[in-house]
Amino acid sequence: MTHVACSRDGITLDGRPFYLLAGQVHYFRYPRAEWRSLLLSARAAGLNTIDFVIPWNLHEPQEGHTDFSDMADLPAFMDLCHDLGLKIIARPGPYICAEWENGGIPNWLAARAGIAYRLDNPAFLDATLRWFDTLIPLLADRQADRGGPIILVQIENEHWASGVYGHDGHQATLAQALNERGITVPLYTCMGAMPGVAEFRNGWTGLDRKLQETRRAWPDNPMIVSELWSGWFDNWGASRHNGKSAAGLDARLHELTAVGASGLSHWMWAGGTNFGFWGGRTVGGDTIHMTTSYDYDAPVSEYGELTAKYFVARRHHLFLGTLGSTLAPLLVAAAAGGPRVVSAKAVAGRAGGGGEPLRSVRNGEFAAAYLRNDTADRQVYQVFHKLTATDANPVHLAVEVEAFAVKPLFMNLPLADSGLQLRYHTGRILGFWRWPDQDVLVIYGCAGEVGRLALAEIPNAATPNHGVTGNGPRDWELHEETHGVTCQIVARELRVEYWLHEAPTVLRATRPSSPNATKTLTVILLTQAYAERCWPVGESGFLLGPQVVTEGVLDADGTLRARLDPRGSQPWYWVAADGRISEMSPAQGPQALPPTAAPALGAWESATCLELEINEGWQPLGNPGVNAPNAHGYAWYRGRFQAAQAQVTTLAAPGLADRGHLFVDGAFVGAFGVGPDGPTLALPLTLTPGAHDLRLLVDDLGRFNYGSGLSEIKGLTDTLYLGGQQEEITSGWTALWQEAAFAGEALANARPAHVRPDARDVDLAHFAPPEGAGSDIWLLRELPAPAGRRALLYLTGDRNPGALFINGQPLIRFSRHFGGGFFKFDISERLQPDRANVIALHIRDYAGQPWRAWLLTYDADQALDAVWEYRSGVHPAVFAGTGVPGSARARADEPAASSALLAGGSSERPPRPVFFRTRFAYDPALHGLGPFKLSLGSLRKGHLWLNGRSLGRYWQIGPQEFYKAPASWLAAVNELVIFEEEDGTPAGARLWPETAVAAREWRARVE
Repeated sequence: MTHVACSRDGITLDGRPFYLLAGQVHYFRYPRAEWRSLLLSARAAGLNTIDFVIPWNLHEPQEGHTDFSDMADLPAFMDLCHDLGLKIIARPGPYICAEWENGGIPNWLAARAGIAYRLDNPAFLDATLRWFDTLIPLLADRQADRGGPIILVQIENEHWASGVYGHDGHQATLAQALNERGITVPLYTCMGAMPGVAEFRNGWTGLDRKLQETRRAWPDNPMIVSELWSGWFDNWGASRHNGKSAAGLDARLHELTAVGASGLSHWMWAGGTNFGFWGGRTVGGDTIHMTTSYDYDAPVSEYGELTAKYFVARRHHLFLGTLGSTLAPLLVAAAAGGPRVVSAKAVAGRAGGGGEPLRSVRNGEFAAAYLRNDTADRQVYQVFHKLTATDANPVHLAVEVEAFAVKPLFMNLPLADSGLQLRYHTGRILGFWRWPDQDVLVIYGCAGEVGRLALAEIPNAATPNHGVTGNGPRDWELHEETHGVTCQIVARELRVEYWLHEAPTVLRATRPSSPNATKTLTVILLTQAYAERCWPVGESGFLLGPQVVTEGVLDADGTLRARLDPRGSQPWYWVAADGRISEMSPAQGPQALPPTAAPALGAWESATCLELEINEGWQPLGNPGVNAPNAHGYAWYRGRFQAAQAQVTTLAAPGLADRGHLFVDGAFVGAFGVGPDGPTLALPLTLTPGAHDLRLLVDDLGRFNYGSGLSEIKGLTDTLYLGGQQEEITSGWTALWQEAAFAGEALANARPAHVRPDARDVDLAHFAPPEGAGSDIWLLRELPAPAGRRALLYLTGDRNPGALFINGQPLIRFSRHFGGGFFKFDISERLQPDRANVIALHIRDYAGQPWRAWLLTYDADQALDAVWEYRSGVHPAVFAGTGVPGSARARADEPAASSALLAGGSSERPPRPVFFRTRFAYDPALHGLGPFKLSLGSLRKGHLWLNGRSLGRYWQIGPQEFYKAPASWLAAVNELVIFEEEDGTPAGARLWPETAVAAREWRARVE
């Protein structure tokens, strides 16, 4: 049993400081077969804790029906973490964000009358507490104080961005509910502070300042980062979000360490995949829907590969995991007056100058300087500092700092509880390990780098077994001379000068206070390439070079056994606990990795969509605006109606989310809804007299997972209307900024004709105010108000704060989190038909991002007079037993299209939408263990299933090119089914091998 406490100094386990090194790994975004490899690589990276959110809607997809199987087997995932020695942070929500459908809240809740989310609303709270009755006991039984791995539990999530923060005691209610159901470990909030509970912080840049500001405001609050955003999500139609570099992560981690942060969690450590229809959407426009890939540009890729960020983070983790608990309290209480740093001076035509240090502080005799080089060249800094108050002269160090890098220097740094202190150094510290009868310090830098360090015992340090015995005090005793290293022993201080070889260098010395000369200090000097791939093997030594070592042991007979990935740096080295260095070879294990030729896809078949053909099995709907089902994924709507006469008209869809493919009498008419070129709210329609059969395939692209837009109703939420007109009103605006600060909201009542504008005929999509205009912009435009017609305003843009007015009356006041750049309002009651109507858009912090606007008008009396019916899902007409969710064999009395061969046959592709199917063989001996990825050739938009399991949505408008096909989902014979909504074909589609950790058993004799 372990007692967990969380105070201003951070986390303690049974009273001992625990430096939190956590990473988000979502069990539900990786196949279960990949969990162990992910967790082993996380542990090898120095993480001590796994952090995860729990999506309620995944575990209770229908009310009262819970699922904890396969990828949703939360108890099994927690138990695996525990088996591997990893602690857990559990985040039960109920709101989780996570770029997940509806922020993790079930969509079936929307049917409850009077429901309001993230409040002590009776309808919401009742369902939440019943869910907690199921979930929380699974967590409570696995808490650290009951012998389990859970050390922290979060209350809600990012409540500051909910739009209802502080409106009632909802977070306190949730905290009470957690305690009543057995949670006894510390609770915390992030971006949702509440009295009496630790508040952690989220972000990327400026987090060091945010932690310090929080400490000043709340002195008892810990300095912990709950989400370090080292990457970002991708959304359809935008560029890939891979702009946060490994160098940037390195800088952020140094910044956090420099202010004394006592822990952090990476969001994300490994991103994964939005299988099924689980990807959400977020603020910032009308098309910010998550891609199927949730790679997140994280340290571990969607496929399990270790990225450059992994190795950067690992260097920090090893350092903080061994010295962070010593260092953090020294830095958090440190003040100005640290080492004097003289930056390199610029030399014209030769070199640029250096910059100021990130931080230079002291705390008693301890001092630290975080040197920062913001230039593209390596710089040398001169550092001066008196190690003690009685020193006549300061120590003077010349310190090299790589381009675009931060290098921390410490003076008089205690090395954990060893009784040793690092007096000074010029290299980087990888870590400090305390092993039986010896301590190990690993220093690293660039190949060829010349460096210095000094070590001494802390005077009067009370360390076990370090008392002076025998014939009085001894001095340091060097074991042997080391090539490239010069040592001096001055006043009981071990001073070392060295230069870094490509091969490791080891220095060993007996400590002065060691009884019977048994306590040894080992200093290992490495290049950065080997430091990043320096793998401790128990307390036996270090294996240098492999890409990753997830498990290892040195047997008594000298056999080194490990599970490792043989890529990395070569040659390999074994540095034993006694200091001996042995060169090793990957060839000492199995000679080759399994082959990685991906399986070849077979011939393609096609089939029509069942819902376009059958007339039975439809659910009566009544009025879609009143009885709309809350669709998840695909849904079909059927409307049977009569046309009294021939007409050329339009059909408007004011209530549809998110896209809808319209078919009339079996013929494709067009697509409603969102798209990369703007929304389509009305389509042209030609009708002949007589009966017509309308069918509408609606595609849910994901509900809001963030901000004020939770609880979207998806599908067709209003009927369709004949004669609707869509007009883009992005252009023709009048802009004001010069007097905006003085006039304020009085401009909401201004009319374009009566002001002297700063810019006329402004196009919101391409508006760039002149330099000096400021970022507080008012935009005015007159709107028509056709008599007797409804009006729908559709506005999309950036996440600026601001407000929207109609005829001087506020329609909404929005912010980055509330509204978030997408507004869809029925403004009919705000318009006045007897006057010119004015829309006023106030944008603060305007940064040139495009905005666009549309107006849909329609006659409410022209609602389509149809008999409406509904079916969920999509199903092939002839692919019986494909495993497509809800698939059914075509009825005997219904038409069924014959399958068509698209490869090697002469049949043509059926009309949209269409199913494609191929079969292929998989043999691990021939194709390897994966992972594999699928490219889609000439397909355009739709959904993928592999052996009946959803691989997710696809939409070939960027940025996602490849789709994960987990090897663990493959069988000897496999079936890939594709539902193509548009006119694409699978020509050119194929499977590819993808790189990932390829750990295998390896063994070698250590000589």
